This record gives sequence, structure tokens and C-alpha cells, in this order.
Amino acid sequence: MSSAFNVLGYDYANLGNHDFNYGIDNLNDHLENLEAKLLTSNILVKDKIIGHSQLHQTPTGVFAFIGVVTDYLVNWEHPETLKQIKIKEALETIKKEVAKVKEEADHIVVLYHGGLERDPITLEPTETFTGENVGVQIALEIPEIDVLLTGHQHRSLVHTINKTLVVQAGFNGQMVGFIEHDDQGFHGQLLSLENAPIDESFQERFLTIEKRTQIWLDEVIGTSPQPLLIDDLVEAQKSFHPLAQFINQVLLEHTGAEVALSSLFNTSIGFDTEITYRQLIANYPFPNTLFVKEVPGHILLDYLEKNAMYWTKDQQGQIHVAPEKMVPKIQYYDYDFVTGVEFDIDVSQPLGQRIVHHNIDLNRVYRVVMNNYRAQGGSQATMLKNCKTIIDDGREVIDILYDYLRQHQPLQLKKTKLTNVF
Repeated sequence: MSSAFNVLGYDYANLGNHDFNYGIDNLNDHLENLEAKLLTSNILVKDKIIGHSQLHQTPTGVFAFIGVVTDYLVNWEHPETLKQIKIKEALETIKKEVAKVKEEADHIVVLYHGGLERDPITLEPTETFTGENVGVQIALEIPEIDVLLTGHQHRSLVHTINKTLVVQAGFNGQMVGFIEHDDQGFHGQLLSLENAPIDESFQERFLTIEKRTQIWLDEVIGTSPQPLLIDDLVEAQKSFHPLAQFINQVLLEHTGAEVALSSLFNTSIGFDTEITYRQLIANYPFPNTLFVKEVPGHILLDYLEKNAMYWTKDQQGQIHVAPEKMVPKIQYYDYDFVTGVEFDIDVSQPLGQRIVHHNIDLNRVYRVVMNNYRAQGGSQATMLKNCKTIIDDGREVIDILYDYLRQHQPLQLKKTKLTNVF
């Protein structure tokens, strides 16, 4: 990745939250090989700020570039990673950096790996305010910023907020943000890369590793008696899709826990009869690890009620994903499939009273396995974060799933009570 960035010739770079997923040693290795100057100024490693704001001279004036990453990553990262870093508040860091550069700079550009917490036009809140996304607040409180380049939410947008041009250019390289400056100010647009030609010299440079990667991705690592494909992710969630049953089955067997929590992701496609690594990584694209926590029954029930808030029912009685889970960012990963206790979800009931037909003993403690994202309170699972950790398994979930598929052919799913969402 560092080599590719270098070939592309970036002048400056800013980190996102996923850059920390592979540990500080791997991050340091990446940064040591990166030729671009790092802007990220709200992260300290060993009490040293890893990035710095930069002044860039052009024929039309001096541009200041400032970079920060959402400080909410403290709620997602592995505890071992968090021990090695300090995270400063994004908004306050930007204010301090702007104060440092504004006398020398003609224009100020901020790279913020975070998104917008409000509608950019009406300024109405679009999510529960947690501090994960503060893009609108940045534009409103720091008028010296000319351009605010955002990310994290995987949105595609170009707006002006309080005279600041705000841009977010999608995800997975689908498009780029193109910003021009002239006598009239700054102008932004999004350019689709769907039909963009491949840079042949770049492709040639990495052709060998690309071919090796494609061969590796198409390796058959397991088989299934029948296809377990996902045509509609929401319907897969309603019906407790076999892919989720498989993941929970593996988590329980691997850790010896009593209850398993897992989710499907926006990229989940399921398995064909021949299961390849390409399918596996599409189904589990993140380098999560596993935690087992001791969760009292009443807290487990509280979490299940929070989980049930994912659903809503319209006037015709049709069940849908709650709007706040779809806008401004699609959050399919917020819904957990649960194996090991029995319950159903009655979406017609008031929030906090939707878990029915359950067999949870409120007075006992359950050993519950979940990924590190949930264990650290991701998706506002604060009640789980505060429970005692009894196992911190350092292996990535995808590696555990891979080994299971290799050792259990064909794949057989155990019978278990499936949650009914109605």
C-alpha cells in the first residue's frame, strides 16, 4: 500500500480509523515507507504527534493543509492499540492548528476523517450526537476554513456550509473529489471513476502482486451442500441467514462461550457451493478479533432491546430498517444475530419492550463472545463495554473462519433456535 501511494505521488496524507486496525507496528511500518507528508495532528504515539500541518506555496497563494481523524476511534480499537496511542479531540485540534497557520496562509484546507452529524442544508441533526462525526460543527465554529474534506461515512456530497466548501467522495475508489480555486473562490465536484482508464504504467508496476492476489482470492477453501448466497441483506437479517448461523457456530466452538453475537456487513454476499477466500473476505472484511465477556442476564436483555431498535414497522405492517440506520450512513453492521439464548423481536411493541418469548435468566451471568468493535462499545454498545472481559483472543475472525472451513468440509450447520422478527 505504501508503495502504491508513493507511485501515485501524493504530497500529503491523512489517516483514517481503519489505519489503526492492524496494530501500531504495522502502522509505523507504513508511515516509515510513505513518502507523502503526514498531516494527522491529533494522534500521539509514544507521546509524539505523528503528523503536522503543512504550508504549501502555489502561484495563487499559500495553502495550509491540516489533518485529523475522528477521535471516536477510542471506542473501536483494540485495547493493546489504545495503550500505545493518545487521541486528541478532533474539533479542538483543528481550532489550535488553524490558529497556528492562519497568519501565514492565504487558504486553509482541512482533511477530516469523519463525517457530518447534521443535514448540510437544513442543519437538522441526522444522528445521535456521539462525537464520531462533527463535520458541520467544524464548518460552523471555524469560519477560517476554506475547504473541509470529509470521509468515514462513505457518502458522496458537495455542499457549502457557513462559506466552507465541504466535500466527501464516496468509498472504495468509486469517485474522487475535484476542487478548483479561482478569483471567485473554491468550487468542488465529484468525478466518477467507473469508466476511467487504468494507468498502464501503474498497473505494470504491480502486475505480479496483482496476479498473485487474484489467484489467492479464488482459492477454494471449503464446500457447502447448497448455496448460502445473500440476495437481499435486509431479508437476510430478518430471516437469520445461514451465513450468520455459521459465524456464530464458529465463534461458540472456538471460544467455548455460551452466547455469540455477530453481524453481517454491507459487503456480505454469502457462500456458493464452492467457498473461496474472495467470498470469505467479502463476508468478513474487517480485521476484528474476539472477546468473551461475562454479561449479567439483565444487561444482556438490555442489549437485545437496544439491538431490536434496528427495526421499525410502517402503517401497512411492513418491517423495515429504522431510518437512522440508513441515513446518512448505511449501518447494516449495527444489527447483531444472537445464538445461545432464545427470544423473538416484536417490532410492533414500544422501544425497550420488544424482546418477547425469551429464556434469559436475568439473575445469572452469561459468557458472551463478540468482536472487538462491540466489546469496545461500538454502535453505542456501552453496556457491553463495561462488562468483565475473560478472554481476549488475538486472532482475526477471518482467520478463525478460514481454518474452520478448511477443517469442516462440507460445511454443516447445527440446528439452533432462530430469532423471529415480526
